[in-house]
Amino acid sequence: MQQPINLNQSLYMRWYEEYRERRYLQEQSDEVVAQRARDLISNILTLESNGKIGCVQGNVQSGNFLWRLFSHLLEESRLRTGSHQGLFIKCGIKETLVPKPTAPNSPASEAILSLFSEKPKHRYLFKFGERKWMQELVDEGKLRVSPASFYNDDSLAPAIADDELSYDLAGDAFDEEILSLDPFKTRLIDSFGPVTPRPQKVVMQTNYYAWCASFGMNLRLFDDFNADSLVVIRDVREYSRRLIQALRPHLGGWRFVPCAVHYFDPFHPSKKTKSVFACKHFKYLYQEEFRYVFIPTSPIKTLPPIYLNLGPLKDIAELIHRS
Repeated sequence: MQQPINLNQSLYMRWYEEYRERRYLQEQSDEVVAQRARDLISNILTLESNGKIGCVQGNVQSGNFLWRLFSHLLEESRLRTGSHQGLFIKCGIKETLVPKPTAPNSPASEAILSLFSEKPKHRYLFKFGERKWMQELVDEGKLRVSPASFYNDDSLAPAIADDELSYDLAGDAFDEEILSLDPFKTRLIDSFGPVTPRPQKVVMQTNYYAWCASFGMNLRLFDDFNADSLVVIRDVREYSRRLIQALRPHLGGWRFVPCAVHYFDPFHPSKKTKSVFACKHFKYLYQEEFRYVFIPTSPIKTLPPIYLNLGPLKDIAELIHRS
């Protein structure tokens, strides 16, 4: 019979305990666990407005999720090596994609830092990119809508390259999401059951189009996306209308899905992971992506990029340079 959960222990000690109750990383190789560590660290570290590196706060939803999984990983390292640092020392974390500090210099212009400080107050979309292309987007509404297959290219920046047509899960999808579970009220072993590895690949049966932006103002995205400029779309509803109107002659009858990306943990996938076009591995969580997806009525393997001209966007969007 299980002992009652100790409600007086600290949160991180409870996270260690809940992992020991359901040790889902036990059968994974050291390198798989180390890569998971790199992905978590990449999301936990942030570029602050003073140009220094900080950490995501645990009192926000995504921060709580990341620190919880990282605590599980630290406990797995202790169980394997005798110390929480042992696995990091053994495998190394040099390949981790982390923010680039700029201190003592400012990470961005005053206009961008002002947006950064106000980010919880507005529902804008942010498009990071090179000045030339961002200028054309605002002045003329010029943009490219790429097929999902375009991003499966190792020559792209690591923050951009991804297989948007399939992904791997460690097991079956669950009804519960780990993010929604209170560790002091619910045990992972009760919600997810015993660890039963069933590796599987979830595949989208067709190529599709996607135009991507971010609903979060994250300073590190300038470096991660090799961007020197930012377009702030202030009237998202009107932008959506113009985008759909411009695409209608090209994609008549296609299904249109505007969506905030669902970021999943392959070891605790929810039923939401069935929609490949709307899901990404949590290693991209910090990007806070919002995408416009266009899906054909029947499977298509190869799609060319579509170049559009929406007309001037200065009435609904603004171009801001990083410096």
